Amino acid sequence: MRAAIVGLGWWGRVLVEATEAHPGPLRFTHAVVRNPDRARAYASTHALALLPSLDAALDDPNVDAIVLATPHSLHVDQIRQCAAAGKPVFSEKPLALSLAEARRAIDACRAAGIVLGLGTDRRMLPAFQHLATLVMGGTLGTILQLEAQYSNDNMSAGVSGDWRDDPHEAPAGGMSGPGLHALDALISLAGPVAEVSGRLALVSEGTVDAITLICRFVSGPAMLLGCVRGTPNYFRIAVFGTLGWAEVRGFGTCTWQLKGEPRREVHYRDQLAIAPLLHAFAEAAAGGAPFPVTPLSMLQTVAAFEASVSAFERPFSCHQVEQVTL
Repeated sequence: MRAAIVGLGWWGRVLVEATEAHPGPLRFTHAVVRNPDRARAYASTHALALLPSLDAALDDPNVDAIVLATPHSLHVDQIRQCAAAGKPVFSEKPLALSLAEARRAIDACRAAGIVLGLGTDRRMLPAFQHLATLVMGGTLGTILQLEAQYSNDNMSAGVSGDWRDDPHEAPAGGMSGPGLHALDALISLAGPVAEVSGRLALVSEGTVDAITLICRFVSGPAMLLGCVRGTPNYFRIAVFGTLGWAEVRGFGTCTWQLKGEPRREVHYRDQLAIAPLLHAFAEAAAGGAPFPVTPLSMLQTVAAFEASVSAFERPFSCHQVEQVTL
């Protein structure tokens, strides 16, 4: 599948290079950029034909699919453009900044009969999938609590785009970045969130903040989620049940212990799983297995995200999460 990357900043280049390092059914052949002169050398190195606009990519018969690595506020309208053109579209997260907007994007794709992919690639980590097998298979017993901590210093290190400082683009600080990855991972394990409360602490203007989120799932368990923008990269997902616990630490290690048994640990490659998610999108668009993140799960994550933003405006007040259906 020949794809056009829309946005060739830091993350757009990460996506391009991930598919080059791990070839599969999706390959990038085109790039949509605002400033061709700045991207020309990179595009030449990676054999990308430069296009001036999303419309140009949608009109090009040599472009089979669109991948969006653009500011958050642009996603919904760009997804709707792709749906109107009948081309599958993969968007980086967040899908939208509100539940109503997320519904607009999903409804447009459903009406057009095209596949919508979403860049919540932490679900694709082999270590996380190992943990998910323990949870879903009942190995840990009845789940009592889930925890996540995902922090990095991409902003303070100047890696991410400046637009991520804009509260209109990234409400609730790091919640729309690493925090959203953690939230999506936990929802994939325990289902929709029922209520949220928490606090956002601004340590310095824009680039350094800390989030504490306390939630209850509809299925019963509690959730604790932390996110700090301004500390070196740290990733941990943990699940505690009546028969044992399990955790992923870093991107490649899964550790677990059951009652009466020794602690066990398995190691995978300690790196992100970006290419597998893009290739899963291409396979789904070609009529293969469904994309691993369902539209309903996408909506559930946005609903919890939106409630979290409201909760941070009144620290540690409890906010109900709208329950969604398709």
